[in-house]
Amino acid sequence: MESTNVYGEEMALSSKGCIISYATSFSDKFRECWKIIDGKRNTYWSTTGLYPHVFILTFPNQFTALAIKIRSYRVKLITIEKSIADIPRDFELLNERKIENTQHQHQVECLYNIPVKVRHLRFTIKSAFDIFCAVYKVEVSGTINEINCENSDNVATSSGVNDKYKEMFQTQSLGSINKDVRREIGRKSQKYRANEKGH
Repeated sequence: MESTNVYGEEMALSSKGCIISYATSFSDKFRECWKIIDGKRNTYWSTTGLYPHVFILTFPNQFTALAIKIRSYRVKLITIEKSIADIPRDFELLNERKIENTQHQHQVECLYNIPVKVRHLRFTIKSAFDIFCAVYKVEVSGTINEINCENSDNVATSSGVNDKYKEMFQTQSLGSINKDVRREIGRKSQKYRANEKGH
C-alpha cells in the first residue's frame, strides 16, 4: 500500500521504481528480498546464519530523504549508509543503531530523520538476537523538492534522530509476529545449530 503524508512521500516501494540492488542471503530459500519494498507489513526477507548481512535500496532518482524507518524482527545492531553516486558506491555512514528485542512483536525503529540527499541506501545488520532475523519493511519518507540539508537545525543527536523532528515520525503500532513466522525462524535457528554441531 502506497502512503503519502505531509512530511513526504513514501519512496521505498517497488511500485515507485525502487529496487534492491544488492542483498546477501541469496540462496533459493532467501532470495525474496524484494518483499522489503512491496509495501506490505506481513511479508518479509529472512537472513541466513552468519552476520553481517547487507541489503541496498536503489532509487530511480536522487531525492531528499526526510525519515528512514525499519520494521524488523530479532535485529540487534544495524548501520545505515547513503550514497548519491549513479551506482551503489562511495557510501557515507548516517547512523548505527541498537534495537531493543521486542520478543513476539515487530521492531519498528526510526533509524534517521534528518533531511539528507540520497540515491542509494545501504543497510548492514551487524548482529541479531538469534541466528536468523527478518526485515519486513523499510519506509523512506522523502521529497524531490529542494530542501536545505545543511541547515543548522538539521543536526542529529548521537542516536541519529533530531528531537525537533521526532514527533513527525512517531513509531506506529508494533504489531505482533504471527506464530508461523516465529516457528519458521525458530526452526531455521535449530537446524543451523544442528548443522554446526555436525561439522
